[in-house]
Amino acid sequence: TVQALQRKHQSMTHDIQAIRSQVEGLDRENERLQELYPGARARGVGERQEQLESSWSRLQDHLTLRKEALLAATDLFTFLRAANQLIQWATNMRKLFVTDDIGTNVSAVDLQILQHRDLKCEMDTRVSNREECDKLG
Repeated sequence: TVQALQRKHQSMTHDIQAIRSQVEGLDRENERLQELYPGARARGVGERQEQLESSWSRLQDHLTLRKEALLAATDLFTFLRAANQLIQWATNMRKLFVTDDIGTNVSAVDLQILQHRDLKCEMDTRVSNREECDKLG
């Protein structure tokens, strides 16, 4: 599920942040080595450090994009679930309203009026669900 992927991503992000201290240590070691070995060796060490920084930056960018994609997937599934619930509810409501039974006496008509009032109240309570669906979609 998306939630499982989000937990896995969060765990991976935490692990990568722990590696951050090692990268910072390599930055310090790079500076030390460039001072100790000037010239061609210093340039080689500097190039490797640039590669490390570039890789680290790409990794951070990838993590950000993955997090955004997982959040978008969560929003999509939330919308689809809400939309499906509303569609099922609307289908059931339509079945209740489409009836050939028309009361033949006053008590039967009064009962139908009460049932319609109950259905109207239920419809009014579902307005927030529809508005939420509109916001998501």
